[in-house]
Amino acid sequence: MDYCLDTGDGTASIWSGPAEIDLDGDGLLDDVFADLDGDGLADEVGLDLDDDGEPEARYTDDGSGAWAVGAGGSAVRPPRWFDLDG
Repeated sequence: MDYCLDTGDGTASIWSGPAEIDLDGDGLLDDVFADLDGDGLADEVGLDLDDDGEPEARYTDDGSGAWAVGAGGSAVRPPRWFDLDG
């Protein structure tokens, strides 16, 4: 799995790794444990902040590189596809 993350200084870096966690309990690995600061601990993974057993929200990429489309509903517009030139 690959994530493109903003480093905070206007540049982006690619985070890659194998799927290691089953977030929705279906027996399939869905996401990676991401150690973004190099301390050996996972910094990003799905969280259940209110302990109700349900994920807080799910989003997907609309093709622009922004996780702005709710995965549970229909997209306002169809995904945008880019070639290597943008």
